[in-house]
Amino acid sequence: AAATRLGAPPPILVSVTASPKQVIIQISDMGGGIPYTMSERVWEYLFSTAPADPDGTRQLPTPEEWGNVTYRGMGLPLCRLYAQYLGGSFCLMSMPGVGTDAYIFLNRIDAGRVPGCLASIEGV
Repeated sequence: AAATRLGAPPPILVSVTASPKQVIIQISDMGGGIPYTMSERVWEYLFSTAPADPDGTRQLPTPEEWGNVTYRGMGLPLCRLYAQYLGGSFCLMSMPGVGTDAYIFLNRIDAGRVPGCLASIEGV
């Protein structure tokens, strides 16, 4: 990721907006973006643009770790899968050398129609 003058990574900004039918979440960074050559590969499980391990290799999970979804290269594919499962979508827009914006679009549900849901909470 690109660094600021003091060496700290640039901030990640999160915006949330909603209409009566949809919720949109935008996550933006100025961390250098995704190179064009890797833009399609980011959707592959276990593919990562993160730096290699200190010894120059990139360890793949062992069979015992296969259930660990926090492993490198799992975040973007799983986020898109979860969004689709919930009837929404997940999109990336990246400017190589600048940063990346991620958008999550989800359909709203009527909390009053979901059994066991606390529909009485103000503003839900």
